[in-house]
Amino acid sequence: MASPRVSLCIIAKDEAALIGACLASARDAVDECIVCDTGSSDDTIDIARAAGARVVHHPWNHDFSAARNTALEAATGDFVLILDADEQLLPGAGEALRAAVATDAFDLGVLPLHHADGLDAAPVDVVRGTRRYQEPTGLARLFRHTPDLRWEGMIHESPTTWMARPGLRVANLAVPIVHYGNIPDLRLARDKAARNLALLERHCAAHPEDGPRRAYLARERLRAGDTKGALQAAEAAWHAASTRMTQTGIPAPSAPFCATMAGFLRLSGGDAAGCCALTGQARRFGLDHPNIDLLEATALVELQPPATDPALDRAATALERSLERRGEVFVDELLPGATGGTAARLLGQLRQRQGEHDHARAALAVALQLDPTDHRAQLSLAEVHIAAGSPDRALPLVEPLLAAGHPDAWLLAAEVAAAVHQRGQVDALLTRAEAATSSWLDRKRTKRLARARVEQRAWQRVLQLTGGRAPRPLAHPDAMMAAARVALDGGQLGRAMQVLPAVLATRPGSAAAWCLFATACLRQGATDLARNLLHTASQLDPHATELHVVRAELARRTTPGPVPGTADDR
Repeated sequence: MASPRVSLCIIAKDEAALIGACLASARDAVDECIVCDTGSSDDTIDIARAAGARVVHHPWNHDFSAARNTALEAATGDFVLILDADEQLLPGAGEALRAAVATDAFDLGVLPLHHADGLDAAPVDVVRGTRRYQEPTGLARLFRHTPDLRWEGMIHESPTTWMARPGLRVANLAVPIVHYGNIPDLRLARDKAARNLALLERHCAAHPEDGPRRAYLARERLRAGDTKGALQAAEAAWHAASTRMTQTGIPAPSAPFCATMAGFLRLSGGDAAGCCALTGQARRFGLDHPNIDLLEATALVELQPPATDPALDRAATALERSLERRGEVFVDELLPGATGGTAARLLGQLRQRQGEHDHARAALAVALQLDPTDHRAQLSLAEVHIAAGSPDRALPLVEPLLAAGHPDAWLLAAEVAAAVHQRGQVDALLTRAEAATSSWLDRKRTKRLARARVEQRAWQRVLQLTGGRAPRPLAHPDAMMAAARVALDGGQLGRAMQVLPAVLATRPGSAAAWCLFATACLRQGATDLARNLLHTASQLDPHATELHVVRAELARRTTPGPVPGTADDR
């Protein structure tokens, strides 16, 4: 039995610089090459013919599917391989492709697409990952050549109707494609963004129900700086996808991409809760994609729910699964780091939120192994060390970032100094954080900066109370504070007053400790001092339960009682 024949179909315009390498890379994989030229003014046609390709012509009419179908009509093979002129097959991939079609076990082959980070990148280095830009994406590129195979859509074209046929057999093929056209400088030089945006605007105006291309429109609008228009297009894309899934009960084509764009833009616009609602809806539709896991985790890190919230554990478990899928090729394009460093960092931050310091450290170590330049992961790991009582392990992570002027790093340096009881250094470090001109890597830390400044003022108050010489920090401040409370309740005011300054020197940010000290002063008759101490406590935590209790006692002790005999005077 003869092996199935394979036709390579390419559409091209002014691709003289790249088409020769494209055709050469596929020489051993295909039986014929069809190039549909849409109006080249350079040597594209001559180069294609010299490489043995048959050239057909289609005047450019702003419709990629029309040109794609012109090439298809000239193809005679049993299978059709689609490449763009700026793509190449990995050397040796032809043998794998031939072996795949010989099995006759599939109708549609999904091939991994790897984006090169430069025109000088060798294909093998791109596929290996050392010269790759972004994560690889699985694309439908090898089709059984049946009479009804036709491309649809003026841009981001695909044989949508053909692919929806019942019983279609799909196979993931280890036949890597290397793409050189996604290099940012090359995209800019070719003005691809403006062209794509114009075509998508036209297509979506004519086909408002087309969810996938509305998602592409959202991406192009975002690239053009139209954030509001991008969100509108993304919401329309997700509405179209979710409506279709509600009607059919099965995942819609490109639904993860629609969810990704809508969720990302909600998150970018500050609507973390809306992003969580969308990812929850996507899961109920049965969508399983690392992008959804990544967006949900990012939103939860932003929202900071209670440590016991079950959503934290569900999101962390989903990220662990995403990390296990590292290297897997997905049809819907992955967000950067969705199965790599970003997912590991978010996993560490979620586990940190849950108070699981060992798991957080392990995840953040993986994040830094995958991306040693991830400063967010580096600072998060430092925070875990501080929270776990190991500030000495945090300092080496923070120090390299101080020179870069990150306010986050200066804040963490101040927190390390406070944790090792070097309060004399804290004020200067906080001042550097406040004066830094670089943007915060995590805006939530600005609240911690304000809190740290309040705690530093409380520390300075401790110095005032102790004559400028703070007591030695306690190894077990919680136990000593409990002992002071017992002494106070037993009327041993002297014992409580002896212990509490050391507790405050160790924990100047504890509103409860300041309230306890205020109570002791109040019961000794130092009412004005008690009021002053309560003011410090209220700055630290205006909602502290102890604050209301002490204020009530202060009111009872300072409110004058009735003068004897006045009740019966007339």
